[in-house]
Amino acid sequence: EPELFTFTRFADVDEPVISVGTGLTRAQSSLTRLHEASVSLIWRDSDERMAQFVAHLNDLGLQFVHGARFWHVLDASAGKAQAANRQIAADRRQWRARPLTLGLGDGPNDAPLLDLMDYAVVVKGLNREGVHLRNDDPQRVYRSQNEGPEGGREGMDYFFSRS
Repeated sequence: EPELFTFTRFADVDEPVISVGTGLTRAQSSLTRLHEASVSLIWRDSDERMAQFVAHLNDLGLQFVHGARFWHVLDASAGKAQAANRQIAADRRQWRARPLTLGLGDGPNDAPLLDLMDYAVVVKGLNREGVHLRNDDPQRVYRSQNEGPEGGREGMDYFFSRS
């Protein structure tokens, strides 16, 4: 008999429910359904059960990552850092130099991407674990005081005003 875990997939809720959980408008909430590379979900089970769920996913070649607010199931070989590495390699081939990179993120799943970047903006988020980077040097990492788009803009202003 298959083991059952308690969670809610975004595909199983309507826009008003997503709006309440995210602060997005209903129109913006409808866009959350356009995920093609991952399945977003709200975990509703214990931490112990989550460890079992992760083990099952890993056996299937999948990973379970915590975003700013929700959890995501995706291919173990996929992720933002892998996509950024591919783009950096393509730019290096085209321009014969590694591009200068700046990344923004607000959840634990953004840490591998931000670790890869030359400069990083950690946007203040709602996630209880926060974003932990391998290199948190203030010369390369700015942590915003504001959340969401305002925090992203704050971080961009910080780095672009330093030139």
